[in-house]
Amino acid sequence: MKGMQESITAWAIISAFGGSIIGAAIGGLINFILQRNSLAAAKKQRDDDRDDKRRAYAFSLYVKLIRIYSDLGILWKAVSGSLKKAEAKGFEGSLFQIIVPITPLPSNIQFSAEELAIILSIDDKLFNKIASLDQLHTSTISLFALYAEKRASLLDRLGADMMGEVGTSVLTKEQRLWFDPQAFQLNQIAEYMIARSRDDSEEVWTALELLNCLLEKHFKYKFELKKIL
Repeated sequence: MKGMQESITAWAIISAFGGSIIGAAIGGLINFILQRNSLAAAKKQRDDDRDDKRRAYAFSLYVKLIRIYSDLGILWKAVSGSLKKAEAKGFEGSLFQIIVPITPLPSNIQFSAEELAIILSIDDKLFNKIASLDQLHTSTISLFALYAEKRASLLDRLGADMMGEVGTSVLTKEQRLWFDPQAFQLNQIAEYMIARSRDDSEEVWTALELLNCLLEKHFKYKFELKKIL
């Protein structure tokens, strides 16, 4: 009888101890599952936040590129419009007499490192096409600003008698010696303005089309582009 009591007591102890181990194991398993789910949810949230930031930077770059294309298109239309107008009137003067300065000029645009990094991580060739387009835009605008400044200085120095859209001045020999190099330089700038606004517009349009395809493929953005030129 005594042996039986000791056996029962030992079994009770073992059962209680075993139950504690099983209970701890189950509790630990539950905590592990909850922690794992919590980590998975946190990771998904970080991934979602990262994807949202990537989309935002990509879209921001796209908007800036549209602005650059629009600005260059406006500049090209302005200079080509002046040339067509002079041709229609049969006027064959120098370029600086034909092309009227544009005011106000567009403001500069700058790509951020984050915007460019998104493109670089997806398509390095497209990155190479886009990376310097903001600087190209800035330099072209600077060219138009330089033209306006030098043209105004030239006309002020001459004191041209403006009759409608045509200015006339009578130059002395000394004035002619000063004027000819200035006019040549101004015409050179005008030629650069024509070429840059036209060619830069085409270059940006090509990059814009490629970026549009990238956004549709990787970020499910789909936009309808309209070519200005």
